[in-house]
Amino acid sequence: MYELYASNLLILLRNCFRTAAFFYPWDSVANSQEWPVWVFEFVPMLINSYIMNVYPPAKYLPANHKVYLAVDGETEIEGPGLIDKRPFLITFVVRNALRVRISKRTLIIDRIRSMLSGSSRRKTRKIDIG
Repeated sequence: MYELYASNLLILLRNCFRTAAFFYPWDSVANSQEWPVWVFEFVPMLINSYIMNVYPPAKYLPANHKVYLAVDGETEIEGPGLIDKRPFLITFVVRNALRVRISKRTLIIDRIRSMLSGSSRRKTRKIDIG
């Protein structure tokens, strides 16, 4: 588990550098010279890739995907695995929830815009009389 902590620390270091470089002026050392990018971005990610390949965190997972921990947190139980009784369409929508949220948010914004502009869902015609 220490490799995950080391990986998170390296990613945190990289993100802190990128955030700081974003707020520095364009002529600062972080943005105008190449060595900070190598030291704070490329080297941590290279070390991170090495750690994740030499010490993969998957070694802590059981080989059989049907084995899981019981409620006590220590006993391993072999069960049927995940049985999803939902229809395929609902499962597909839930697994792609981000896409649904984005489209739903767009739909809500479109509805609000149409309400603010005074138009309704039904199209009406204006008839000039006279």
